[in-house]
Amino acid sequence: MWQICRLKRGPYTCYVVLIRFSIILNRFIKNPFTNFLSGIILLLSSGYEVWNTIEEFTVGAHHGNLLFSIVHILKSLPEVLQGTKEINVAVKSA
Repeated sequence: MWQICRLKRGPYTCYVVLIRFSIILNRFIKNPFTNFLSGIILLLSSGYEVWNTIEEFTVGAHHGNLLFSIVHILKSLPEVLQGTKEINVAVKSA
C-alpha cells in the first residue's frame, strides 16, 4: 500500500489511496451478499463441530457460533431477497 504512495508523487496521494481503500472495504463489509455468505460459512463450520461433538453433553463455543450464524443469516436474508427481487424485475423489464 505504501509502495503505491511512493510511486505517485504529490502531497495528498497517500491519503487519497487510503480513503479510496477504506471506501472499498466499507462497501465490501456492508454488502448483504457478503454477510449472507459469511453466515453460511460460519453455519457450516460450527454445524460440523456440533455434529462431531453430539455424543458429549457439554456446551461449547461452537454452539454459540451456531446460534450467531443463524441470527446473522436471518438478519441478512431480507436484504438478499430484496436484491434478487430487484434484479429479477430489471431482467424482466429489459
